[in-house]
Amino acid sequence: MSEVWDCCGPVQRWRNLRYQDRWMALRGQNIHYYKSANAPSPRHIMDLFGAVLTNGAGLVFSLRGPYIPQGEIKMKAPSEKEKNKWYTALDKAIATAKPGLIDANLQREPSLSGFGSASFRTGNGLATGVSPLSRSDFSPPQTPPSLQSPPPSSPRLGSP
Repeated sequence: MSEVWDCCGPVQRWRNLRYQDRWMALRGQNIHYYKSANAPSPRHIMDLFGAVLTNGAGLVFSLRGPYIPQGEIKMKAPSEKEKNKWYTALDKAIATAKPGLIDANLQREPSLSGFGSASFRTGNGLATGVSPLSRSDFSPPQTPPSLQSPPPSSPRLGSP
């Protein structure tokens, strides 16, 4: 990765009842989350606007927020020095985060998988994250009255 990052390094992410080794990089108010240090594209890009950083026991820290997948991500640093580095960088990024500042290298593409989620395409591939879309941004498809079928008739209970 030849890009300039505010902070980057290995972390472990709590997932499926165990910690998994991952690589994370912070630029501005966006965390780029990779499966490994030499992965060609991020798995997620998370906007820190509205996020809350929590200092856990030992080497653990977590992020909760509206643009974090599943609402929360729990991480474990490899050392106390790395935890302090990440905690300081994330705290600064959250304090200065502004709404709608997804990384300039990304193009937003609404996801077809559901409301409130979006995909972000990078130069190397596809990364998913959560966008500030809400249910009010979409309206359900309307069926023209001529194509609507009449409600099924049902016999009344208690009638002969």
